[in-house]
Amino acid sequence: MINFTFNEVFNMYNVLTNIKSNSFKVNYWISRNLKLFKDTYIFILNERNKIYSEFLVADNKGLYFDMVGEDIYKPHYKDENPEYIKKFADKMEDLFGTDCQFDPYLIHPSVLMELDLSISLDQLMTIDKLFE
Repeated sequence: MINFTFNEVFNMYNVLTNIKSNSFKVNYWISRNLKLFKDTYIFILNERNKIYSEFLVADNKGLYFDMVGEDIYKPHYKDENPEYIKKFADKMEDLFGTDCQFDPYLIHPSVLMELDLSISLDQLMTIDKLFE
């Protein structure tokens, strides 16, 4: 068993869903781990949405955030009070910092390196706990 945080599970799930491979071995590795993490990923999304509903207001498009720069988002807080904003941040940190354990299907990183995958170093580092 390997210890993870919800943040790691969330990010790994997103990276795994974006890896495209022609290798049966890699696709099996992806499939097994996505299946393993799926229920927790959905749980995280549901809990995150509850926090959003509690602290944020959706705009007329149903979005809780405005994009103000590349990968920079500004939330629509129900209250701009700094204490309120801190409470939101604390709840989000508590959610994504929650610990869990899994027994993932591991693969040697050389298998991925041998393939011509379009995967960044950041993405590789995100899924490093899935390597043997």
